[in-house]
Amino acid sequence: MHVAWRPGQIPWAYEYFIRHNKYKNTLTVVSLVDGYAIIPMNKLFKDHYVDWSDIYVCKSISPETLIKLTNNFMYTGSMNSFKEVTFRQMINYVGESLDIDYDPEVLFNEFCPEFYKSIYNIDDKFNVIIWKMIYKDITEYFELA
Repeated sequence: MHVAWRPGQIPWAYEYFIRHNKYKNTLTVVSLVDGYAIIPMNKLFKDHYVDWSDIYVCKSISPETLIKLTNNFMYTGSMNSFKEVTFRQMINYVGESLDIDYDPEVLFNEFCPEFYKSIYNIDDKFNVIIWKMIYKDITEYFELA
């Protein structure tokens, strides 16, 4: 798929990704005929060409749902973006800017399914599957706090 980025947009986004130690990236959202494509800007795209395996395609969703998905993606990222991050760091990443009192261990233990708690603890490397399970509850906790 060819994307019509503005001149300099790809290098700027990639530099941002590198500057933040590959833990943060920007997204490009492209409107398709039957949905949207979310493109993590975690690499340079030669000649503005994006391989379909590099993107997330969302079919038949509303713009409001798309916004929620992109917000979620900013915290879940791609597996390549979060190789060295722990669950504790991810919970702190979500909560830091909200200036509220919270205990990451309590949140992890409260919202992580029992089966996974027997395998993982808060200082283990981040696992995107588990994070997707607990992310919604943790963000709702922060919103209510």
